[in-house]
Amino acid sequence: AAETENPLHSALHDCEVFELLFTLASAEYENLPQLKEAPITKLGCITNSGRIVLKLTNGHVKLLIPQGFDHL
Repeated sequence: AAETENPLHSALHDCEVFELLFTLASAEYENLPQLKEAPITKLGCITNSGRIVLKLTNGHVKLLIPQGFDHL
């Protein structure tokens, strides 16, 4: 993410920062090879709650509000 006050916000919502975000089954995460050039970091998990949240490393859960970048 960009060198900003909130790199997580930049990774999720900025237009000029290109981070690859993807989902996969928890069991598959352990089998995912780590890349030397681009480390893989687990950001959260998919649930059936109907909400978009991130489980932070400190154990807190952060509700995400869908956002994006206005290209105009």
